[in-house]
Amino acid sequence: GLGALKRDKAETNESARVTGTGPFHGSFILEVGREVLEPAAGTEVLAKYGDGKAAATVHTHGKGLAFVVGFYSGVEYSADILRADYNMAEHFSPDKRSFVAGAAVKAGVRPVVDASRSIIEGLLLKNRATGKWAAPLINWGYQGRELIPQENVTIAIRGVGSVKEVRSSASGQSLKFDSSGGNIIVKLPRLAEGDILRLE
Repeated sequence: GLGALKRDKAETNESARVTGTGPFHGSFILEVGREVLEPAAGTEVLAKYGDGKAAATVHTHGKGLAFVVGFYSGVEYSADILRADYNMAEHFSPDKRSFVAGAAVKAGVRPVVDASRSIIEGLLLKNRATGKWAAPLINWGYQGRELIPQENVTIAIRGVGSVKEVRSSASGQSLKFDSSGGNIIVKLPRLAEGDILRLE
């Protein structure tokens, strides 16, 4: 079952280790618990526990793929910041994140507003009256109550058509960007708590 794992024995710790391949990459020790999977015939094992048992699988289903992960991937991803000295800019593990987002990434899904730092959240909004676009950005990079500004950030924005100018609402400055096929890549020198990029 998904009961809590005891962490006082080396062999128990090793059985709690997850090592993945493909969309689920990296290796780490679980903090919460695990469910051992029993793959059916034709199922590919993408990750294993330290004792060799299946931790994540994928199976062809119709025109798609069915992924199964045998632990609380979202809880495991957040576990590393449940500490007094947490740093959201550093303590979110890319390996653990792959077990949250790996299936979507494998399917080719990407955010419409995709920042080079995982702790930056972006949206794309369109004014129906004017047809103009704006991309609000939020920096979730905190260490305790202290904000950690993000420097030299790259923001990829898809599906905005022809853009002549990108302007930062925070600084008031026009930003450098590259454009190709209706998509743009913006260079943002600094992001404090947040910004709104106005696309002209």
